[in-house]
Amino acid sequence: MVLISNLWGFMKGERMGHVMNKKAIMALAACASSLVLAQGGWASIVEHAIDTTGLSEPITITYGAHTTNAAISPGVDVDGYRFNGVAGDALRVVVSGHTHFFDPLIELRDPAGTVLQTQTCTGSLTCAVSLDQTLASTGVHFLNISDSGNNEAGNYTLHIDRFPSPDNWTPIAYDSPISTDLGHAGDHDFFAFAGAAGTGVRINLAGQSHFLDPSLQIWDPSGALIFNNFCPGSLTCSISADLALIQSGLYRMSISDSGLDETGNYSVNLSCSFGTCAPNPVPIPAAAPLFATGLISLVAGLRRRSGKTIHP
Repeated sequence: MVLISNLWGFMKGERMGHVMNKKAIMALAACASSLVLAQGGWASIVEHAIDTTGLSEPITITYGAHTTNAAISPGVDVDGYRFNGVAGDALRVVVSGHTHFFDPLIELRDPAGTVLQTQTCTGSLTCAVSLDQTLASTGVHFLNISDSGNNEAGNYTLHIDRFPSPDNWTPIAYDSPISTDLGHAGDHDFFAFAGAAGTGVRINLAGQSHFLDPSLQIWDPSGALIFNNFCPGSLTCSISADLALIQSGLYRMSISDSGLDETGNYSVNLSCSFGTCAPNPVPIPAAAPLFATGLISLVAGLRRRSGKTIHP
């Protein structure tokens, strides 16, 4: 909240008067980005919602995006989406149904229109379905969302991201717990830390909302999945991962709801169990410059709108 307050005041000119220097804008963006990364203010650097209301299909989406106000209506409806994919991208698509008896169906098509994979679930109450795929070609890919029986209407949330994300994650350091939330159905929050071979680490994940079923997955620097577990959160629950690291490099983690249908708060902490336990350097994700660039554009744009001068 301090970061947001200072940024707003800065944009209003309360701290800088009516003239803003470009270097000052860049410094502010860099500072804000560093604070967010260090404090874990966002669980992903790039994570945004797309309101589908009134949009023409196919709707363009990007990695890290999720939909709002998406619905199949009537039951024979098919919603179309498109995204740019690169050969070798490992992605996950999640569709969480929010309406009883709605059976969401995902179809993934390559640039030529060939169906690569379909996945569905049965929604006697509500259900969520995920589709994991490594792309074989580069170009515009397509997603079709429908009811598997073509006879039920329903609301849903679509979420897409690379899985695990190679660059869209929040860094986490030893003994620097992060408290945040899974903000929409199907949400996945990614974290990463620098690990040293011969070191033991413990990751504690605690759900803080009823019915949230925290799920933790961890990949080593080679991309191999080395931990995958969850706990059922009828009330609240927690899980721990004790790892003896055999490689030095970047370890990535994903936190989600195991059923992909609940939202809620959680806390996660990384600690060193044995070894040298030297302070681990906090990695900076490749998405951080994009975040900083967005801040620069936001601040500069608002200053121009208010009639202020930006000097080089």
